[in-house]
Amino acid sequence: MVEDSNFKLIYSDDIDDEGKYIFELKRYIGKYKEKLLNRRECIKNIRKWYELQWGRDKNLFERKR
Repeated sequence: MVEDSNFKLIYSDDIDDEGKYIFELKRYIGKYKEKLLNRRECIKNIRKWYELQWGRDKNLFERKR
């Protein structure tokens, strides 16, 4: 169980429509958008600006510790 925290985990591989999550994206990582857009994968249109460089298996985050 995770206690209350000020930290957020945005599992970007689940985002299928940026518009649904634009508030959260802007709030938590929006200030880094320009830097994120300059990554090789974004320039080559392999990844969107908010996606993890190399996303991990979601089960790693959801399993019991």
